[in-house]
Amino acid sequence: MKNRNDSSQQPDVTRVRTSPRVSGPVRVRGSIRVSHGFTMFVSWRIREKKREIYGGWIDANCAIAILDDRGVRTYQAGEFFPPGCFIEPVEDSIHGWVMRVSSFLLPEVQFAIEADGSLAEISSTPYPFSVSVKHRRINSVSTDGTRIPVDCYGELEQCSPTFVHVYGGFGKSNTSFFSSQIASRWLDQGFNIALIHTRGGAEYGTAWHEQARLQGRALVRYDVESAIHTLQDQKVCTPQQTFLHGMSHGALVVASTAMHSPSLASNYLCRVPIANTRNIHIDDLSHKWITEYGDSRVSDWEAFMKKEDPIAVSINGSLKDTAWFISAYVDDEVTPVSHADLLVEKLRANLAAVTYYRYSSPGTHQGAVSSQVRQEHSDQFWDYLTTQAGKTNKLLCEPALAGSHAR
Repeated sequence: MKNRNDSSQQPDVTRVRTSPRVSGPVRVRGSIRVSHGFTMFVSWRIREKKREIYGGWIDANCAIAILDDRGVRTYQAGEFFPPGCFIEPVEDSIHGWVMRVSSFLLPEVQFAIEADGSLAEISSTPYPFSVSVKHRRINSVSTDGTRIPVDCYGELEQCSPTFVHVYGGFGKSNTSFFSSQIASRWLDQGFNIALIHTRGGAEYGTAWHEQARLQGRALVRYDVESAIHTLQDQKVCTPQQTFLHGMSHGALVVASTAMHSPSLASNYLCRVPIANTRNIHIDDLSHKWITEYGDSRVSDWEAFMKKEDPIAVSINGSLKDTAWFISAYVDDEVTPVSHADLLVEKLRANLAAVTYYRYSSPGTHQGAVSSQVRQEHSDQFWDYLTTQAGKTNKLLCEPALAGSHAR
């Protein structure tokens, strides 16, 4: 579960939320029809004596639905809740179950569920931004015509350095959360954040994930490329101001995208990356990844994953003008540090500018064991990021080159 205390974790945008460890919420998969003919793709459910509470997604917006003998009440981000927010249930000693709402722009708002199924705000913690920050939903269209939602956060008035976060796998959705470092060191500097809701997640249910498994792996990259082109066309950022970021599987998506389209962004950020799927069958933990990437011991892997594996794929162009931030832990029990080592070796061999933090301090896939050391590592990441952003902050928007979207 995401801990919002920046001193005890890396302040990244890749962490996938889970419900609190209490007896009430149960993780579920499926869908229900809610008001106005919309479908909610359900992530969790709480059953009470006289009602049920569902949480999930409606058109890639976090939402909850309360079902009782009066019918169904639906509340979603962008309508009742702040746009672009994440919603999770927590227990409260006075109010019972409450909905905790947060985003990159908002530390926390809590809503109690009234007896009639309505919601009442019971607490709010604003953040004192010195600039005008807001949310905007942009829709991109992928190569096969699929609509890809992108949530943007920032001033959004002119092209600015933009931190573009991706994940795109294992049925884990892309969600916003609050971090004081993201707020103070990025958004408050006039920079932007964009979350791309690619296939591979759960924003549109099980099918959204299934489309991106195995032979569908390339669809995630197409979704990312199309979304970034849309961000640039709509003058959220330029290619020079685009910082494509991912952790773990998200880092694989970042690296694969860069190998196919190096000029899409200037900076690529890969933390605790999965980068080499060729030999995953030999490790007990990564053996589970076969359902996502295919089995390299059979021809299927050669047919599709070889084209998406950052180490195996050929580079379409030059990495000479790209800058990379790579970080990994030698004790990582999920992704062996060899993945990062191989990625760095390939990048340097192809003349990319690489900053590599290979941490030998005790750590896991979530970061250093010591909260103090984890904060130091987090500071190194944000120092790098803001330094690179400062180099591009004064760049003016330029019209997109004719044919720049051709593949």
